[in-house]
Amino acid sequence: MSLTNIACFPLYDDILKNLDKMTSRLNKKNLAKTLNNLNDIHKDNVYLLIKIYFLKNEKVPDLFELPYKGISKMNDKYDNDELCDLTFDLLNMPPKLVKMLQYFCENYAKM
Repeated sequence: MSLTNIACFPLYDDILKNLDKMTSRLNKKNLAKTLNNLNDIHKDNVYLLIKIYFLKNEKVPDLFELPYKGISKMNDKYDNDELCDLTFDLLNMPPKLVKMLQYFCENYAKM
């Protein structure tokens, strides 16, 4: 059972609505490089996009697990032990989600 009644996230809804208008070709290597170079606010939005997609589209999502085999690593640059870096592999994600992340980078996270 998917969780289709998740709280509204306007960025997610906007990207989903405009995804068919996207004309650029996907280059996963360039997308991964762009995602790695995003500022912290944009990285937070990327995580929210991944998590919401996961909750809305997977048959039995685990609410406490990182989606799509994500990895959590402790971050050395902070003193707070609760902060960590999240890593995701684009190859573990559905093509539609990867396309959404590309759309986000091209239209919302321009540097």
